[in-house]
Amino acid sequence: MKKLIIFLLAIVALYVAARTVVYFFPPLSDVTPNEYVELLVGQDDFVRMDEQNKRFFIIRSRLDIEATWILVKKNQQFLDRYFQDWSHRWALSIFSNRKFAGYKDNPALLPFVQSGEWARGYLAEYDAATGILTLDPATKPVVISTPSAK
Repeated sequence: MKKLIIFLLAIVALYVAARTVVYFFPPLSDVTPNEYVELLVGQDDFVRMDEQNKRFFIIRSRLDIEATWILVKKNQQFLDRYFQDWSHRWALSIFSNRKFAGYKDNPALLPFVQSGEWARGYLAEYDAATGILTLDPATKPVVISTPSAK
């Protein structure tokens, strides 16, 4: 009888644990593209998403090309599965500082654009349509093809 009670308690514990995981970690089909990228890069490094242009803005203290390719691959797999209308139609802009993260024609960024800080703070850009990562896109662009394209 004691073994049966322990067995039943174990089943209840597993059920509660499973429900807790589902509560705290919703299925990916319930996650929006911006929430997914925020999960991948962390809340502090996710700045915003321009839904109309399907562009994500994130920050990094320094650019790690390998980590960027991993982020790109994971995001592309997620979009392919859950948001086919975004598949190969999205872009990623990586800045060194939150205050620079945005389009250069944004009036709030004009002082940074004029001083050159915006261009120096624009670390990289990925275009899913071409599969190209461009380092220093606003100063001295260096184009890198998708690793699988090599």
